[in-house]
Amino acid sequence: MTKVKVGKEDQSSNEFVEKRRSALERYLMRTLKHPILLKDPDVLQFLESTELPRAVNTQALSSAGILRMVNKAADAVNKMTIKMNESDAWFEEKQQHFENLDVQLKKLHASVESLVCHRKELSVNTAQFAKSAAMLGNSEDHTALSRALSQLAEVEEKIDQLHQDQANADLYLFSELLGDYVRLISAGVFDQRMKTWQKWQDSQMLLQKKREAEAKLQFTNKPDKLQQAKDEIKEVRGRRAVQCRRVSHSDCLGFQTFHSSLFASNIVIFPEQQLVKKLKDELQQRVSNI
Repeated sequence: MTKVKVGKEDQSSNEFVEKRRSALERYLMRTLKHPILLKDPDVLQFLESTELPRAVNTQALSSAGILRMVNKAADAVNKMTIKMNESDAWFEEKQQHFENLDVQLKKLHASVESLVCHRKELSVNTAQFAKSAAMLGNSEDHTALSRALSQLAEVEEKIDQLHQDQANADLYLFSELLGDYVRLISAGVFDQRMKTWQKWQDSQMLLQKKREAEAKLQFTNKPDKLQQAKDEIKEVRGRRAVQCRRVSHSDCLGFQTFHSSLFASNIVIFPEQQLVKKLKDELQQRVSNI
């Protein structure tokens, strides 16, 4: 996050600040709903601290910012170049489910954004009508008609405020919430699985090279370097065992059996429970407020 200079009386600046505030609130609420993160000492310290330390790596041209840009670019290139053939039916089914969910959420998000724009436009037109009615009332010589126009202007001003409140509620409580989930799903729910698969393939190639080097040393009869090669193979196999400790068999010889119960449960929890419940609550609240 970088610092952005905003004006004090600019409406767009107020909207920007409110968007950031509500986004931070939603992020913290999602974080605190996680049973493990809820007990994390860093999270508790962040919530309980009265003053937060000043960030030193949030400048756009800082070394940390440039490093983040490079990492994001590398991840984007990996997504385009790496082709992973999914061999697990459960993950393949869930991935298709999330792709369909992503399409539907984007359509819903676009519809809600259109609704917000129409409400704002309606609010502007109502305000202009109220102003015109008030001006007519002030310039009207007929007392009864002037009073009626003034009362009409007051009613239209209240309607204008109502349209503004509805537009803001649709924007901050509903549209931004949908945008959060669209961005989360678009960011790649299965990225971690692909990264694990990539590490698995890299370690497989490294292990193959070490075995070939061991076979070459055995063939050339170099016992002084043979033990070192065996130790390197053992180290690589140990790292593979750590990376794939969730695989069903201990020697980690197949990625097809990669069924992480923790990863699978997080995928099931991620949008299914939180998203559906949150959207249901927001829809009920919006309908009750109309």
